[in-house]
Amino acid sequence: MDGVSQRLQGQISDLLKPHRVCLLRPVILNHPSQTCVREANRYVVLSLWRGYVVNRQPVKVESSFSYLEISSINIHSLTQVVLETDRQTLSFTFLQVEDLEAIISHMAASLKKIFPDSSPEKLLKTVPAGLQQRLCVLLRLTEEQMDAQLECCGGFCDTYAALCDFNDIALREEIQWDVDNIYHVSNRRQFNLLDFSHVDSRDMALVVAALSFNQWFTSIYSKEFKLVNNSTIVIILK
Repeated sequence: MDGVSQRLQGQISDLLKPHRVCLLRPVILNHPSQTCVREANRYVVLSLWRGYVVNRQPVKVESSFSYLEISSINIHSLTQVVLETDRQTLSFTFLQVEDLEAIISHMAASLKKIFPDSSPEKLLKTVPAGLQQRLCVLLRLTEEQMDAQLECCGGFCDTYAALCDFNDIALREEIQWDVDNIYHVSNRRQFNLLDFSHVDSRDMALVVAALSFNQWFTSIYSKEFKLVNNSTIVIILK
């Protein structure tokens, strides 16, 4: 968070609670109709699963996006990037190429945690020749580091948390606790939905969705457990 005062860092951290600020960089937010802007007028703030565009004065969130919404990343220069998401197009100019690389690397690492079998590098649609090899090496190293990290139960809890964030549904900590402290410790590879029969249908739908991207669990047990339609569909697709 170089170049950002401790006071401002504290204000932004308080603003985004309970989400933890992982990366904060000043940017110029580009608009098609605006004249050339030379000074940073916004901050890009990244948490584990979501990015925020924060106004400088007053400090407030202007917009946010889940990393799961990103459909493409187009880098037009050493400092300018355009993010295409399901709901909006965001164009940023960073003050230095290192800031752009840090932002891209963090989002790639988070997506790799959510979907361990994915390759976030595929989101890069446009990259300048002068940056292409450098960025591809950086992302490849990021993917290799993530692959080398042994997450509990194949990263189920990360996937579940990211899906909760994406769907704006409160995370159920007891689900994560049971997976980390019961399934992982006892090496139980069959996920028993009856263990979580007390949660409501929306929570169960997210649990099943997280399982559909998981390669650690080998089967799902649901005998005599009635699934809501969206959970059933996820199991069929798997």
